[in-house]
Amino acid sequence: MELAKTLVPKNYNQPMNKLSHTPIFGKNDGFTLMEIMIVVAILAALAAMVIPRIGNRNNEIKSEVRQLATLTRQVRSSAKLQNATFRLVLDLGEPGSENKHQYWLEKSTNEFLLTENREENYIKSLEDKEEEEEVGTPQAFQQDKSILRGPHELPSGMFIESVELSGFEKDLRAGKIFIHFFPSGRVEEAAIHLKLEENQWTLAIHPLTGKTDIASQYVSLKDIKNQ
Repeated sequence: MELAKTLVPKNYNQPMNKLSHTPIFGKNDGFTLMEIMIVVAILAALAAMVIPRIGNRNNEIKSEVRQLATLTRQVRSSAKLQNATFRLVLDLGEPGSENKHQYWLEKSTNEFLLTENREENYIKSLEDKEEEEEVGTPQAFQQDKSILRGPHELPSGMFIESVELSGFEKDLRAGKIFIHFFPSGRVEEAAIHLKLEENQWTLAIHPLTGKTDIASQYVSLKDIKNQ
């Protein structure tokens, strides 16, 4: 008799409707409607914060590419109006450097001609770290702030992968790279290759008009000339 009593549950005599609500494992499985609504509200709030940031980031990158493309037309016009030689300086830093890439403008009122040994001088400047020509020399360039107020850094994560200049056998990937704009209206033909994660852009500068075409992929200067 004593054994039989121990086998009978304590709530054996309770009505069935009460027994049906008794948790089997000590707590209810799953989520209540209120808990689900709270989770949904949190996810919605997070999405509202993240999505605008992604949109703003994309707009920033597109604006950066357009700004650099528009700059070349402005510089060409200034070179003609001021009867001066301008150059766009692209600073890619030393080989292996993780510093942000930046660019600025320089101007010279003295006559300037492109030399045939430009590529050789560029390589020497990387190897020997030769200093730029000092102010006061015949072809001296000084920073110009009439269009750009000063050096402009590319957005975080974006960098200049390489630059191709007409007359150079190899593309340029480090140091200071100069693209010249002459009083005659002629521009040094070039292709600037920008990269951000998996995204790539090519800015192709036309030598006669200074117009810059934008391609949302890598396009070599050779292919641009053949188009």
